[in-house]
Amino acid sequence: MESTNQEYSLSISKNQWTRGNEFKAIRLLIYAVNGVTVFFISQLISQSTELICANFDARLFLERLRYVPHSPSKVFLVSFCLFLLLIACYPLHRWGKKFSFSEIWQVVMVLSETTICIGIMVYQDMGNKGILLVPAMHVLMFSSNKWLKGSMLTLLLGLYLFLDQELVSVILGLRFVSADAFFEYYSARQTLSLMVIRTFLFSLNEVLFIIFLFFSLQNQISERKKVQNLNAELETSLQHLNAAHVQLAEYALKIEELAKIKERNRLAREIHDTMGHTITGIEIGLKACLCFTKERYEELLGQILKVYNLAEKGSKDVRYSLKALRCDGLQRNSLIPAIESLIDQMNGCTPTQTCLALVGELPSFSAVLEELVYRIVQESMTNAISHGEASTIMVKIAHYQNVITILIADDGKGAANFQEGFGLSNIRQRVESFCGSVKINTALGKGFQLDIAIPMTEGAQNDNRIDS
Repeated sequence: MESTNQEYSLSISKNQWTRGNEFKAIRLLIYAVNGVTVFFISQLISQSTELICANFDARLFLERLRYVPHSPSKVFLVSFCLFLLLIACYPLHRWGKKFSFSEIWQVVMVLSETTICIGIMVYQDMGNKGILLVPAMHVLMFSSNKWLKGSMLTLLLGLYLFLDQELVSVILGLRFVSADAFFEYYSARQTLSLMVIRTFLFSLNEVLFIIFLFFSLQNQISERKKVQNLNAELETSLQHLNAAHVQLAEYALKIEELAKIKERNRLAREIHDTMGHTITGIEIGLKACLCFTKERYEELLGQILKVYNLAEKGSKDVRYSLKALRCDGLQRNSLIPAIESLIDQMNGCTPTQTCLALVGELPSFSAVLEELVYRIVQESMTNAISHGEASTIMVKIAHYQNVITILIADDGKGAANFQEGFGLSNIRQRVESFCGSVKINTALGKGFQLDIAIPMTEGAQNDNRIDS
C-alpha cells in the first residue's frame, strides 16, 4: 500500500514538473516573440523615417499625415523600457500570490500590465495589439477566482478586438501612422519581406497563446480528474472507516460485556468464599447455642436471637447480592419475565395501569442489550407516572426484519417544550451505541410517546455465554 502511494505521488510530481516546464517554455516564447515584434516595429519606424529624410520626402509625408509623429529614437527607447517593465510584472504576480490579498493584488497587476501594453501600442502607432496577450497569459496563470478571471479576460479580449488602428482613429479621432504609409518608400520586394515578417510575428504570437490556452485547459481537466479521483478515494476510505467503526463498536460492546461478566463472577466467588461462608458458620453456630445453653437462658436467648436475626438478614443480603452479580445464561434470557414483574409491581403500588404487548418471536439478547431494554421500560414508566401523571401506559416490544422496536405510550399531560433529562439522554446515548434510533413525540395534553428501534447486529445478539 505504501509503495503504491509512493508511486502515485512520484507520478503526480513528474506530471507537475512536466507541465511546469511546458508552461515555462511557452511563456518564454511569448515573451521572446513580443520582444522581437516590439523591436521590429520600432526599427521599421526608425528605418522608414531615415529613408524618408534621405529621399527629402519629409515635408510631403508630414502633409499627408497632418500631425507630427513620435520621434523614432523615443519610440524605440520608450517601447523597450515599457516592455521590460511588463516582463518585470511576472515576479510581482508570483510574490502577490503568497498573501491573503492576492485576488486584489492580481487585479491591480493586470490593470497595470494593461496600461503598460496600451502605452507600448500608442508609441508604436497602435500597430502591435498582440502585446495584450501577455497580461491575458498572466491572468490564466495566477488568477484562481473564476469570476475575476472571466472578467479580466473579457476586458483584455475586448481591448484586443477594439484597439485596432483604423477603428481607434475613426471612433476617437486620433491619428496614427499606418505601416502601409512606410511601405510606400520601399521596393516591392522589400515591402513583401517586411509584410511577411510582420504577419509571421503577429500570427506566431497568437498561435503560441492558443497553445498556452490548450495547455491551461489540459491542466484544468487533469486537476479536475485528480480531484475527482481523490474524492472517490476519500469516499471509499470513509466507507471503510464507517464499516471499521461499526465493527469496533460491536467489538467494544462484546469486550464491555465480557469484562462485566468476568468482574461479576469474580465478586460472586469472592463473596461466596468469604462472607457467605462466614455468615453461614455464624448462623449454624448460633442455632447450636440455642439448643445446648442452660444458664441465664432468657437473657442469653434474647441476645442470641438478635444475633441470629442479624446473621440471617446478612445471609439473605449476601444471597441477594450473589443473585444480582451472577449473570449466567438462564438469567440473561429472563428479560420478559423481569419486565412483567416490574409492570405487576407498578400496577399494584400505583393507580396507573400498564399493559405489555409482544409482537413476533423475540430472539436471545446479550446482557448489555437485555439490561438496556429493561432500563428503557423502567425509565419510561417512572417518567410517565411521576412527571406525566398518566393513568394508562402501553408497552409494545416487537421483532421484525432483524430490528427490535420498543414503543411506550401514555395518556399523561405531555409537554409543550420538552427537554430530555438525564435518564432519557443516557438511554439515547446507549441506543445510538447500538446504531439504533430514538424518536420522541409529545405535546401539551396529548401524552408522551417514545419510539425506539435497535438493529440486531451480531454484537447485540446472545451468541457468547461465559459460565461462572
